[in-house]
Amino acid sequence: AVHTSAYGMTENGGGMCMGSPSDGEAQRLNACGTPLTGMEVMIVDPETGAALPPGERGELKVRGYSVFGGYYKDPVKTAEVLH
Repeated sequence: AVHTSAYGMTENGGGMCMGSPSDGEAQRLNACGTPLTGMEVMIVDPETGAALPPGERGELKVRGYSVFGGYYKDPVKTAEVLH
C-alpha cells in the first residue's frame, strides 16, 4: 500500500487537492497533492494579498467550481463571512 494525502474543507465541498501514488515519497509524506482539475490554490501574504513562494506561511486562497457561494436563503449571513 502507498500513502497519499488529500486536502479539503467544508467551504469547498470537501476535496480540492489530491496526492498521487506516482509522486515521490517525500512529496507524498510532506504535501497534500496538487489541485484537482478546475481548482486553483495559492498561498498569499494576508496583509498584502501578494503570492508567496513555496515553503512560506500565509493565507490559503482557493478558487474553483466547488467553493462556497453563500448561505442558502441567508444573504445577511453570507455578507458577514464573504468580503
